[in-house]
Amino acid sequence: MTITVSETPRLANGAERRVWQALIDQLEPGDLVIPGKRVTDHLKDHEIDFFVAIEGAGIVCVGVKGGEVWHDGETWWIKRRGHEHKIDPVRQAREACYALRDFVEKDPRWTQGRLRWDHVVVLPTSPQRVDRQPP
Repeated sequence: MTITVSETPRLANGAERRVWQALIDQLEPGDLVIPGKRVTDHLKDHEIDFFVAIEGAGIVCVGVKGGEVWHDGETWWIKRRGHEHKIDPVRQAREACYALRDFVEKDPRWTQGRLRWDHVVVLPTSPQRVDRQPP
């Protein structure tokens, strides 16, 4: 069974619950998944929706965006409370991942050297489309 910090974690919404279940269903014994990891660096307070350590492969920081999210070919958009807003989920996931990597690797207890680190964005409730024009 996948290693977790809690059998029933606190998750922000249904989108995160869907991703949590998908991770638990697909990860292998010895892999680790931690929801809702926060890390602060000199720039800001970052949140990583899921921190996933895959045994023998590396670490993935997963950002989850629920609701209606799309890309118009130039910009990411999200619809909240009937209004469309520009977002940058890839930058958010990338910056959070690098902040966590720096924090971990600067800790004197870390002896693993540089592992593979990557970031991904998951849109579990959004239809895939790129044809929509911004407001």
